[in-house]
Amino acid sequence: MEGPSAGSSDPTPDTASSHRKCRRHLSDVTTKCNATNDSEQRCSRPAKIFRDGQLPVCTPHRYKKLDSARCQAIEACGQPCFRLARLDPPFHLCSIHEKGTDTLPCHLLRIPVELRLMVFRYILPAKVESAYHSRTHEKDIDTTVLKLNRQLHSEASSVLYGETLFHATVGYWGIYFMTKKWFKDEPSLYQNYRGSFNDPASTFPPTVAKRICNLNIAVEFRQGPMTDYTMKRFPEEEVTIISARDAVRKFVDLISNENTRKQLRVTPDFKGSRKLWEMPKLIAAIHLDPTVDASAYIAYQREWAQQLRRPGSRLTSHSRKLSERQEMAKVALARIEDFLGVVARWGLATKNKTFPSGGSAFGGIGPALHLARVAFEHADLETLSSIREAIVKRWVNYHRRIQNDSRMIADKISELFTPVDDPRDLAQEYPEAFGLQTFGLVESPPKGCSWSDIEVKDDIPDLDDPEVITWVDRERRYIHKGGKEWMRLMYPSLVSLQSQFP
Repeated sequence: MEGPSAGSSDPTPDTASSHRKCRRHLSDVTTKCNATNDSEQRCSRPAKIFRDGQLPVCTPHRYKKLDSARCQAIEACGQPCFRLARLDPPFHLCSIHEKGTDTLPCHLLRIPVELRLMVFRYILPAKVESAYHSRTHEKDIDTTVLKLNRQLHSEASSVLYGETLFHATVGYWGIYFMTKKWFKDEPSLYQNYRGSFNDPASTFPPTVAKRICNLNIAVEFRQGPMTDYTMKRFPEEEVTIISARDAVRKFVDLISNENTRKQLRVTPDFKGSRKLWEMPKLIAAIHLDPTVDASAYIAYQREWAQQLRRPGSRLTSHSRKLSERQEMAKVALARIEDFLGVVARWGLATKNKTFPSGGSAFGGIGPALHLARVAFEHADLETLSSIREAIVKRWVNYHRRIQNDSRMIADKISELFTPVDDPRDLAQEYPEAFGLQTFGLVESPPKGCSWSDIEVKDDIPDLDDPEVITWVDRERRYIHKGGKEWMRLMYPSLVSLQSQFP
């Protein structure tokens, strides 16, 4: 038997003394065999062979030479562990600490910050594609370095979010961003809902998205197939523009942070589109917020003041300011979309959830959502109110039909009991199940599921009227007459007529 050495790197006298007094450093590595048997299980025999620089083994395993080292972790007592461990660079951990420890020395923190940033630039990608494709990308983003500690997270984040170029793709179908995908996937009458109608923030964390400094956005205007027949009554260009603008607006809310943005590039993408749009049409489609031309607005105020001075002119007060209507329309649209999310989760927008008399609660709600988005673009509170009223009537009719059908079934169950066999009054015992009333519908629902009962009144005055004052920016047309004001989105058909107006 050879000399009883504890390993190639023994603890200092002070450390050894503290270990003898602290039970935290006890281990059976020095007393039991550290070899494994044929079943890859640790040998249970006592150690008999002690070699310098190797782990102790029993006599049958004396042929195994297991290089040893001292565990580099820090114990709870504050002293280095220094238990015998297998030699496994760069860190040597004993059987206790190899399960996990956060007390290892970090050599990366010992080099200058400039060198660490160079290391991060090497291991982090120079650009991040909008979506991860296994056939075109070798691997996804590896952000393990962000999870080491707070200091390394802060430094690596400055490289990843401050220097890396992120790509995003936004279209009528949804958003591709940070190698993830968010689909709008709005339910149609004959399409099962997949449960993805939710806030994009659930897919893309806003705290991360707002830190990105360099962003390249591709806005797609590719027209998809109109699979829902209830949407056939709307022009395809209008549906594409409104849906794309809605996705872009959600994306802007997700990333909006003017304090960190260094570079922002928006690129139109018409690949796969059936029709080629001109640049004015593109500009009208991708702009997000209304930008009123200040000079045109001042000119309007002067001309309006002159008209008020004319004999017989009188001032008609505005019902609501345009900015106030826009904010109210935004809130109303958000509530309708939130309502649609609940409806879709329960399948009330498809023909899957029906009552015996047929139909569904909110069948083919796609047109209603489209009309709500158009009304938001125009700050049309009247149409939004009409949509809410149509939803209320459908919900009331849905419940009344269910109750009428339930009343019919309850009556048949009551007929099972006769005064001779079992004189029971089920309506008295269970009034909630048998004491039902019959109600008539609020109004006859329209045929089909096109939501044609929603009143959409466009009361824009004739633009050739001499009392009408209009101006356009790159996104919308503004109309004023008699103290009232309207706003309409510049659709391609309207943009093509722009040269006819001053």
